[in-house]
Amino acid sequence: MKPVTSDHGQNDYYVYVYIDPRNNEEFYYGKGCGSRKDAHLRGTGKSPLSKRIKAIRKAGAEPTVRVIARGLTQE
Repeated sequence: MKPVTSDHGQNDYYVYVYIDPRNNEEFYYGKGCGSRKDAHLRGTGKSPLSKRIKAIRKAGAEPTVRVIARGLTQE
């Protein structure tokens, strides 16, 4: 049997932050790989994060998403 492998390399992970452009407040930090940092922008849930993104959009803006560290492992 072949070992189970990920589609992502060992050091393909990054840390990202969401910033509210109305006041430049950093309001969410996450870790992911691929397009994970953009996944929250597609969300339609009722979490505090989703509510904040909706409020930003209602004000006519978009959250700023910034990668602050690259080349990380999953751990």
